[in-house]
Amino acid sequence: MDADDAKNKDIARKYDVSSFPTIKFFSMDNKDGIPYEGGRSEADFVNYLNEKCGTQRKVGGGLNDRVSMNTSILCLLIADSCAFQKAGRLSSLDSLAHRFTSAGHASRQAIIDEARTLLTSFPAAEQYLKFMEKVVNKGHDYIEKEHKRSANLSL
Repeated sequence: MDADDAKNKDIARKYDVSSFPTIKFFSMDNKDGIPYEGGRSEADFVNYLNEKCGTQRKVGGGLNDRVSMNTSILCLLIADSCAFQKAGRLSSLDSLAHRFTSAGHASRQAIIDEARTLLTSFPAAEQYLKFMEKVVNKGHDYIEKEHKRSANLSL
């Protein structure tokens, strides 16, 4: 926004925009914005946003390779299906997905129950929960099959 333009004066004053560039981070909990004081490289911005949003992005827009292949596939499928979560994944929910993909069949229901408790704090947990339930109902091969199916859709 052009803070010098007369039509933007009110909003510039509201958010204390007085110079170019003024960069602020707005979260769901902070509508006033947090001034960004970090570096100006793409890596600086990505690292800052990962920290603030709990996401796992890397420079260039891809996803970090922090989790096992099945967990990554499950999380990518979730991120692709979750329209509002454009930044991709949340580390706390990725951790849950990792535990789920590593757990035996008997332990998975407890992890699904844990995902249900996270719904109020993390709306994206609903997507994780849906995929976990599908894996339980359709078998562990569902993750790989769904990954192949979604890859074919993007061709």
